Amino acid sequence: MVSVVSVLLIDDDEEDFEITRFLLNDAPGEFEVDWAKDYRSAVELMKDRKYDVCVVDYMIGGETGIEFLRMANKESLKCPMILLTGIGQHDVDMAALEAGASDFLDKNNLTSAVLERAIRYSISHFNVICELEEQSSMLETTLESLGAGIASFNEIGNLVHKNKLFDEIIAESERNSSGVSLIDRNEDERHEYLKNKLAEFKNRIDDEEYIIYDSIGNHYEVRVDPIPGGGDIILLFDITAQKTLQKRSLDAKRQAESAFKMKSAFMAKISHELRTPLNGIFGMLELIRLTKARERQEEYINQIFYSASRLLELVENILDVSVYEKNDEQIEKFGRRET
Repeated sequence: MVSVVSVLLIDDDEEDFEITRFLLNDAPGEFEVDWAKDYRSAVELMKDRKYDVCVVDYMIGGETGIEFLRMANKESLKCPMILLTGIGQHDVDMAALEAGASDFLDKNNLTSAVLERAIRYSISHFNVICELEEQSSMLETTLESLGAGIASFNEIGNLVHKNKLFDEIIAESERNSSGVSLIDRNEDERHEYLKNKLAEFKNRIDDEEYIIYDSIGNHYEVRVDPIPGGGDIILLFDITAQKTLQKRSLDAKRQAESAFKMKSAFMAKISHELRTPLNGIFGMLELIRLTKARERQEEYINQIFYSASRLLELVENILDVSVYEKNDEQIEKFGRRET
């Protein structure tokens, strides 16, 4: 089933309305034509109903079709527009296209075939533009919600696109380093600054991590990747949480190493403080054994010798555990270096 094409003719001459309707009746397809005598009433009609296309007379009263196109854009009235004029002028044609017209037709050479083709092409062109705008809007939304600063540059280093987060990170980074905000610069200065930034990032990034900082100390990793066909893309990732976790891990490691050193020092002191008196005790016991002692005293001496031996054995075991732990740590460090 062929759909009916709704057309709004905006023209202050009723005879032109009848001619247009006649031409469309003679054209392939089905057309439904409404008529507005002036631009203001046309705007009201377009607010009430969605038209497939508008055919606009270039001059109505003291206003031009270019002014109407701008008015429709201001009111967000999206519709393919075809401008009609009694005199074919190149400058008017170009002005109409810049204002958003889909086509520009000369009334004096208007035929059913020409008008139908203009309507068909205008609707098709308008649908393509709407689809591209929708895709562009979706892409823009995606880039803004990625959680990373993104900027793309063409093959000569000129900025093509950037998201809001990229602007904010670079502005804060510049404020941190120079005290001047990128926002305070004019558009040309910003583009030149970002072009230089791209060159700086590309020169400084190799196999190592490259990080920039904002005014409150947040960390951002900088990556530069080539774009197929030419150009580059800069990615700025917030790695503040990662760096904070790494710092905490490093601090914990240092504390553990410090505690191990303290433990080693303590064990060395234990070795000195306990072994020395124990050796003295054993020495004195040997001397006592060499002298004559009564049976009861010899029993006491053996008890003392046994207790001292147990105490020395306990000290030796503690020191052996400390040595094993130290050797394990050295092996672990060696393994990390090898990896």
